[in-house]
Amino acid sequence: MAYYSTKTYDHSEGLSCGLKTVKQWLKNTFDHTLCVAEDDPELDRFKKMHEDDVVDLRILPAVGCEKFAEYIYAHVSKVVDTERMWLQSVEVKEHGANGAIFTRPDKS
Repeated sequence: MAYYSTKTYDHSEGLSCGLKTVKQWLKNTFDHTLCVAEDDPELDRFKKMHEDDVVDLRILPAVGCEKFAEYIYAHVSKVVDTERMWLQSVEVKEHGANGAIFTRPDKS
């Protein structure tokens, strides 16, 4: 028998999280920031806006709900992956009608 515990960090919780390092990382990465893909053709313009203190820029491998879910999974799973606990999936919602889930790859 397997049990799954879930936790939802929605907008009303302000990225509330039981693991303080995860909460801080999420806030630092996504809260009031501009996330841009590393291959964005306008990356130099975004970097200039960051240098001019117009935006708080985060350069990620890729952007979008699916890629944010995968990026978050890759980071957070390293924090919580132990023999007794692991991250099963990450769901990112853009709004009520659009989101994506990245699920733990099969380790068989």
